[in-house]
Amino acid sequence: MEGWASESPERERYLAALSALYARAPEADVRSAAAAWPRVSAKLSRPPEEDDVPFYRAPWERTPEFVEVRPRRRARVLSGAFGTQRRGGWPLAVAMAASVVFAIGGIKATVETVLARRHPPIQQPSVMRQIMTAKGQRAEIQLDDGSRVVLGVASRLRLSSDFGTRTREVYLDGTAYFDVVHDATHPFIVHTVNAIARDVGTRFVVRAYPESHDTRVIVRDGTVALRSAGDKAERAPEEVLLTGGHLGQLRAGETTVTTRRVDPALYTAWMQGDLVFRDVPLSEAVAELKRWFAVDVVVGDPSLRDMPISASFAVESFDEALSVMTTVLPLRASRRGNVVTLYRR
Repeated sequence: MEGWASESPERERYLAALSALYARAPEADVRSAAAAWPRVSAKLSRPPEEDDVPFYRAPWERTPEFVEVRPRRRARVLSGAFGTQRRGGWPLAVAMAASVVFAIGGIKATVETVLARRHPPIQQPSVMRQIMTAKGQRAEIQLDDGSRVVLGVASRLRLSSDFGTRTREVYLDGTAYFDVVHDATHPFIVHTVNAIARDVGTRFVVRAYPESHDTRVIVRDGTVALRSAGDKAERAPEEVLLTGGHLGQLRAGETTVTTRRVDPALYTAWMQGDLVFRDVPLSEAVAELKRWFAVDVVVGDPSLRDMPISASFAVESFDEALSVMTTVLPLRASRRGNVVTLYRR
């Protein structure tokens, strides 16, 4: 195993991480894991050859992947440990140990013997990990602290590999719904392009696509403190407390948070696969359609960009969405290939 690990830095880091999990495990579980290997190896049809072992790349070293999926009402659930400290995590350690030993095959030493001979694990530096969704795709993410995130379409969430050990901070480009577990000593913080939202245990939506340079926080229940990201050299801007049923907004280039009462259900409908617009400028509605569908929608008449639209529809069909828009507004649509242009009717 040590020879296998020495072939690449990723394998060395992986084995060091496994050593750390091993060190935290109860003694009884360690003996159980070691005893399991003979039973597993006995069931193999043949010991895998060394050539069968793929080059291992640790999860925290992987580059982000786009997974194209058709729009659907339920989000794709991402499984796995999003962080390094997982509560009740020893079953995961057993699975990791079994997977490594199983992959190498033909090695007679048990995990217990090999790890006992190694030096104490080196503390690994934290790295940023990111989850990205494509057009029409959503993802549901369970974080190590028990919090849940539903990542919206064409969005990106970044967090440190040691999330939850010292701080609970994430970085968002796009839309996400957060259901946060309370931890008074570690507030949950969301960074966007121009704002910082600090939460102490609640459910809320953050919407901050980079191209808009605008951040909106909609609180379903609980309390969220919102402020401008500001300049690090300046005094931190004052926070505004948002409670359930309130929307806080920081516009591009501004440092003052504006608030108003809203119906949170309008801002969480996308989680069920519905788009709801209430007095939204046509340009904003078009931008949202382009995130849900592989179609380029263009407003052909600039005077239409600020026309307000109020409509709702399911996201399964672009044709349905286009039909609704051209019905509730005096618009006509011209389609050439993958480009749809809207004109005044």
